[in-house]
Amino acid sequence: MQRNFTVIDEEFICENCGKKVPKLGYSCRNHCPYCLHSKHVDVNPGDRQENCHGDLEPVRIRGK
Repeated sequence: MQRNFTVIDEEFICENCGKKVPKLGYSCRNHCPYCLHSKHVDVNPGDRQENCHGDLEPVRIRGK
């Protein structure tokens, strides 16, 4: 199975906190920079092919 990184730079509304998350400007992301929740949307980074779309809660901040 070949893994590719697909860049889909799009804005979205966080389903957890409701804030508008702007485009990143150079890559893609599926996490909210405000509350750190994420959405399970990728099989491989950026492909948006995952059907789950479940909420991923942050576990910890690195180094804490």
